Amino acid sequence: MKLLIDEDLSPMVALKLCKEDNLDAAHVRERGLLGEPDHVLKPPFAHDHQNSTQSTPQPRP
Repeated sequence: MKLLIDEDLSPMVALKLCKEDNLDAAHVRERGLLGEPDHVLKPPFAHDHQNSTQSTPQPRP
């Protein structure tokens, strides 16, 4: 499983998961997706990433 760490979590979370837990994790900042709403993040990564966030779900427009 691959993890996409949202901007409300530190980029250090992704680094820690990769180095200490051997998980495939990336932060939205690394992917050029900083500031994008969650509903925009999900489709491109739905096939191979799980989105990890602490934000309150927002209704889709």
